[in-house]
Amino acid sequence: MSTYDAAAEIRKVDSDRATAWLGEGWRVFAATPGVWIAISVVLIVIHLLLAVIPGIGQVASAVLTPILTAGLMECCRIAIAGETLEFSQMFAGFKRNTGNLVVVGLLTLVAFALISVAAFAVMAIVGGASLLTAVQSGSFADINFAAAAGGIMLALLLWLLLALPVTMGIWFAPALVMFDNLKPIEAMKASFHAGMKNWLVLSLYGLVWLVLALIAAIPGFLGFILLVPVTAISIYISYREIFH
Repeated sequence: MSTYDAAAEIRKVDSDRATAWLGEGWRVFAATPGVWIAISVVLIVIHLLLAVIPGIGQVASAVLTPILTAGLMECCRIAIAGETLEFSQMFAGFKRNTGNLVVVGLLTLVAFALISVAAFAVMAIVGGASLLTAVQSGSFADINFAAAAGGIMLALLLWLLLALPVTMGIWFAPALVMFDNLKPIEAMKASFHAGMKNWLVLSLYGLVWLVLALIAAIPGFLGFILLVPVTAISIYISYREIFH
């Protein structure tokens, strides 16, 4: 399992790399599709099973996601290096820097929990008075639907605005912990700064990925069996270009 020398500085890459990362991700996937599909299916099943477990499932998913992502990054490194890709390598995150990867997951969980609380508070403040009046009167006719809808929209906007920097902070964090041996906070800071420096190319990447995700959703989860490994490989390639 390889490690890399830390980059002297975070690089800024051209915006046209957004589609190139995904294109290169597809080419790497197409070289050994069988193993990648098996890895993808297992990952999707794990997250689906955790999603149906109340409470503890969400916590377990948050903790496992950086570990499994780090394993995916190792699979990407192996495939791009021309080495033999094996299914078992998807669990590499359980063998290296596991504790730090767990911390990344816990910090992410706490961050999104606080964001959700803030968004809920805004929704309650803006639209809660109307709902409370309706409950007290026992009549839905007393609900100010404009205020309620405004509260929901404002809460959603706040959630998205606060979630963006958190997402930037965790985007490259598993790879930085796995390969650069950075501590959780250092990895998340480096990931955030990389996102800030490359906001344009990453925004374009996100838009293209969203279109692909909508297309992948047409046949149900089957499309994501292909999109998951292509996404992972594209993230690894972008990590290498930006940090090394």
